Amino acid sequence: MNVILGALNGMLQYSRGREVGGYGILGIVIAIVAVYQWDNLLPVLRRIGVVDFFDKIGLIYINDPGTTGLAVFLFILEICIVLAIVMVAVIILGLIVSIFCSSKVGTIIILTLLSPIIAIAIITFVIFYLLFQTLGLKSKKQRMRDDEDKWYMENYGTKSPQTIAEEEHNMTPINVLKRYCEEWDYDTAMDYLNTIPMYGDKRFLLGETTTGEIYVLLPDPTIKYSIMNPGLSGELTLIGLDVQKQKYIDDFVELKKTDHRLGDRKLVISFVHQVEDSEKHSPFAVSELIIYKPAEEIIRFFMPDYERKDFKAYLSPLGERKEYTERADRYQQYYFETKERLLKDISNAKEKYEFEQLVSYVKTLNAPNEDVIKLMRDSSVEMETN
Repeated sequence: MNVILGALNGMLQYSRGREVGGYGILGIVIAIVAVYQWDNLLPVLRRIGVVDFFDKIGLIYINDPGTTGLAVFLFILEICIVLAIVMVAVIILGLIVSIFCSSKVGTIIILTLLSPIIAIAIITFVIFYLLFQTLGLKSKKQRMRDDEDKWYMENYGTKSPQTIAEEEHNMTPINVLKRYCEEWDYDTAMDYLNTIPMYGDKRFLLGETTTGEIYVLLPDPTIKYSIMNPGLSGELTLIGLDVQKQKYIDDFVELKKTDHRLGDRKLVISFVHQVEDSEKHSPFAVSELIIYKPAEEIIRFFMPDYERKDFKAYLSPLGERKEYTERADRYQQYYFETKERLLKDISNAKEKYEFEQLVSYVKTLNAPNEDVIKLMRDSSVEMETN
């Protein structure tokens, strides 16, 4: 009888082992290895905090390893049971939701029931986010980014390339352009524009209109004279710009950690030809690069950082274009002829009011590079004469 019962018990154990399957066998092997290597495993568990955690919740019994092992086993078993219950609840809830959502009415009911929970979750997230921001609490990743930005500020005077890329990815092309410009006030801008244009000019001021458009402002030695003289238009000479971001900014690829003061180009800048109908009765439109706008339409002035490749490549070559050099010759001639005529009128003035007005006009024709341009023009005329 004992032999028969032993054989039946063996068959029962074999059947149970087959039901458990490979995972059960793997668990048995892991348990045996853990017991065998317990002396080597215990320091690892202490280091990662498992032993301290079990001790805090009262599962460690000093000098009683059997009771400790049983307590730990029961604790893990309870966790497995809880997880199983949660998984079953989630599956059942998922089935219910899928059944309800198969119809519009069910979807509305589910959303109505879940809306308070979603609202509470959103409010809780916002509260904690604002709390963290107020207290200055930051994640480990953000602290590492701040340290990296600090290092770049100390060495290059700018944020890290990754931070810059993330910021510019969400910026408009115009804002990226203005980021690398210095904003000037009106008087400083007018003083800078009040110069005589010449072949090979490299640095040009930019202006922003009330509608957010960006223009190149060309130097005009008569701008102050035109604004002051009621008989003249007082308009600024402009060239429209089309500004786009480089593709790598839009795609937001990871940048190399380089000095971004002389880094890769970030903008694509092109000159815009304005199409204007020179004669109302003519069906043909004339495309003009250089246009004119009232000075009051330009509300902000910017001087680009011409050490950057963006502005060197796209804006600096403007001074060598045919449209610019031809205009420069015309303005040089107009400047000197106007000044010469005003000086003659001053010498012939008979009324005090007329004299003072003409003197005030001459004072506005005070381009700082007048002597250089005059010397160059005189030399050119002398060479042509010879």
